[in-house]
Amino acid sequence: MGIPDSTTDSRHSLSSAALSSASFENIYDPARKNESTNDVIDNHTDTEIDDHDNDHENLDSNNNNENNEAFNEKAAEKKLLPWYRRYFIWILIFIVALICSVLIGVLGGVLGHRTAVRDRHPSYKAKTYSLVKEYKGTTFFDGFDFMNITDPTHGFVQYLDRNSSAKLGLISANSSNVIMAADSKHNYSSGRPSIRLQSTQYFEHGLFILDLIHLPYGCGTWPAFWTLGDDWPNGGEIDIVEGVNVGTSNQVTLHTGDGCEMEDIKRVMTGTALQTNCWVDAPNSYNAGCGVENPSGPSYGEAFNKNGGGVFVLDWRSEGIRSWFFNRSEIPSDITSGSPQPAKWSEPVADFPDTKCDIDKMFSKQKILFDLTFCGDWAGSSVYSSAGCPGSCNDFVGNNPHNFTEAYWNIKSLAVYQY
Repeated sequence: MGIPDSTTDSRHSLSSAALSSASFENIYDPARKNESTNDVIDNHTDTEIDDHDNDHENLDSNNNNENNEAFNEKAAEKKLLPWYRRYFIWILIFIVALICSVLIGVLGGVLGHRTAVRDRHPSYKAKTYSLVKEYKGTTFFDGFDFMNITDPTHGFVQYLDRNSSAKLGLISANSSNVIMAADSKHNYSSGRPSIRLQSTQYFEHGLFILDLIHLPYGCGTWPAFWTLGDDWPNGGEIDIVEGVNVGTSNQVTLHTGDGCEMEDIKRVMTGTALQTNCWVDAPNSYNAGCGVENPSGPSYGEAFNKNGGGVFVLDWRSEGIRSWFFNRSEIPSDITSGSPQPAKWSEPVADFPDTKCDIDKMFSKQKILFDLTFCGDWAGSSVYSSAGCPGSCNDFVGNNPHNFTEAYWNIKSLAVYQY
């Protein structure tokens, strides 16, 4: 064991003394004591604040839960409406459904009715016809009045009476042919002389059969074979044979008062519909009526005449109005034998069913007419020039008589049958 190191002991003693002194200062220094006390207070305060905040958070959470439960209870109460409110809602739903079903039914009925109307078509049942009137041979003209009147279609024409027509050589008849013509020998400044015949007898319904060998043809001409009721247009008009200038197809046309249409309906025919409103004052119609054009066969003009003519038929009954044309080589044997049976014929050229036209209301008893006019409301003006005819219509008709040698009717017979 050696001698103790006095230096080390001194340093040790000094450190202990210093430590003791520092501890004493820390304990008994008022400033430091305050700092320590403050630190303790601060720590305690922070802890209290944190605890207080946590208490508030827990309280808020509890309040939110209570509010949510109250809201859910109220929502449930709203969903569970009183019985009378639920009953009222079901009644309202039923009424709305009933109204919708009624509207759907009405709409379906309207559409169904339109479809039914569009698809409906007369049966045109077979009839047994008997001959009631025949115009032919030397007595042909006895059944007609010669209408010495101003042309209602504003034509460049002079209609002559029977005696004047005979003196000028415009009419003639033998056992096989009846001739009605316009003058083709002289110039005229006030209209070319011609004929307009109207039957003395009225007809209501029937089968009208015209056997025609030759019809008027050429620039400026406007021939027609037709029927006419009193109080035009309310009494109706049926154009059976009609054309203008150098046309090649016959047109069958109805002219009526308001309320006769052929639009969006079923029609059984071979012809081409030109217009569908038969009312003469229909918008933008200019008295066109509802016409049907025959697109096949030489039914009009030069080709018709060169082919030896043919037979035109009108079937007028309550169910509708129909028209046929037969070339000379295709005339049904029941026509030539005098026992016509339309039910056995091919489809007509024109069909005007009563679907949207009350035939018996629109067509009163009718008279039969033949006429031959020039220019006027149809054959003249722009129609004349568009046909390739020279000059103005009135000048051409008045100053070129040799161009009207083809302007005549040659009729074999006209027979009227009824059932």
